[in-house]
Amino acid sequence: MRLFCELDDGRSPHQAEQLELTLRMEKLIQALLRMEKLKSDVYQLKFETCDLRTLVGQVWAELQPLFPDRVLDIRGEALMRLDPDWMVEALQNILKNACEQPAEKPAIELTLVQSEAAVTLSLTDHGGGLPADALPQIFARFHRVAHKVAPESSGLGLAITRTIVEKHHGTILAENHQDGLRITICLPILDGRRLC
Repeated sequence: MRLFCELDDGRSPHQAEQLELTLRMEKLIQALLRMEKLKSDVYQLKFETCDLRTLVGQVWAELQPLFPDRVLDIRGEALMRLDPDWMVEALQNILKNACEQPAEKPAIELTLVQSEAAVTLSLTDHGGGLPADALPQIFARFHRVAHKVAPESSGLGLAITRTIVEKHHGTILAENHQDGLRITICLPILDGRRLC
């Protein structure tokens, strides 16, 4: 399709729009394929002990220039075995989602809590939360809350995040909290060792 659009040689007044839509479709297909490959164990996760606070800081350093009016407040620390590349993608998705919500307060709070059995990561924004009927579907593929997302959003970011968390034997949930949305990820420590 892209080749067909490029061969148009500028004759169509819609060529730029067609190319943009084709590129968006390519990205959507690639994201779907990655998610399905991850679900079916085509990708092997490479676990190593990581400092979650450091990972969050790296992700925020990349995202913050895109959202200069946002402030991330990181509380707590946690060490655990995980696949850093995939976890970075999950963190990017939830942080980007929080930054895109229109909010009166610029702050986003991320809290890390480590226990003997698990690490819990909670991310809270001040974007007003979601309608109650939208909460159960937030991690479904292609789910979008019409007034809350950018038009170019595919509705796959949080679905991919859920798959990544599940591949780490964890759980993820979303709930309305005061004036925003809270996403909580719980990752079990499976090696039986305390990592702090």
